[in-house]
Amino acid sequence: MSDTPETDHLEVQLGKAATHSHPILWEHSRKMERERDAAIEHWEEVREYGTDEINASVDLRQKLAQALVELDNMQDQRDLAMKVISRLERERDEAREAFVIATDQMVVAQCKLREANRERDEAREELRDIRLNLGVDAEGYTSLLHAVCALQNERDEAKAQLRKILKNE
Repeated sequence: MSDTPETDHLEVQLGKAATHSHPILWEHSRKMERERDAAIEHWEEVREYGTDEINASVDLRQKLAQALVELDNMQDQRDLAMKVISRLERERDEAREAFVIATDQMVVAQCKLREANRERDEAREELRDIRLNLGVDAEGYTSLLHAVCALQNERDEAKAQLRKILKNE
């Protein structure tokens, strides 16, 4: 049996004379019947299997779109994180610079304090020597006492500056 039963049936009904008078039409009819049958068969397959494939394709497209949105959101979050990191690094560098400056100021204040303490100690020694040599009522004792008071005031100011620097750290 052939793969074009409808054309064969029509050929049997019309007879061999019709087939020989128009052979191109019969050949074209067989070709069209084969194509129709192939299209019907393909459509059956698509109906049977294609729905799942189409649904899977749609699902994949939706997942891809969702993944692209999530990627975009993640890139935005990464950009924000990079801005925060840059700001924190800048603040860290500024804090380091401020620490170096404060440390330098503290060293200077400590040097001034040591110098003031040394001068105070020298003044005390001189005062003690004057007391021993001149007595309590001597004129040099009074001027030396004023000098000692001035040095003590300078020392107290240097201590206050040092405390202020240490509090700012």
